[in-house]
Amino acid sequence: MKIIVRLWPAGHCNKDAKNQRLSASPPRWRWLNPGGVFILCDRVRQPLADYLQHPYATIDLASQTPDYDDLIHAFQHFQEHNRYHPDDIIQLHRQCGFKISATEIFKNSQALRIAAISV
Repeated sequence: MKIIVRLWPAGHCNKDAKNQRLSASPPRWRWLNPGGVFILCDRVRQPLADYLQHPYATIDLASQTPDYDDLIHAFQHFQEHNRYHPDDIIQLHRQCGFKISATEIFKNSQALRIAAISV
């Protein structure tokens, strides 16, 4: 049995797929024989207020101004990492011919881990 483990975002691993996290995976999926397992960990969509709690947990954004470059960086990452809901990612794998064997939401609902079996 072949197992492929993919940690995201693929945009950071493949400059041609930058900001298109799902586009980097289909060629890898073809490496799997039927019964092979694809394990994916990905950030999932969340509200902006929740997303900003991580980098700015100690700052009251209503009364303090964070560093401009840090703020731009946070919003850029929000756009890159908040495209898909967990259900979207699961459905996309099903549509690509995978049977989902396990899913787990973790990191305070900010990330999804799935195990998908090639059929």
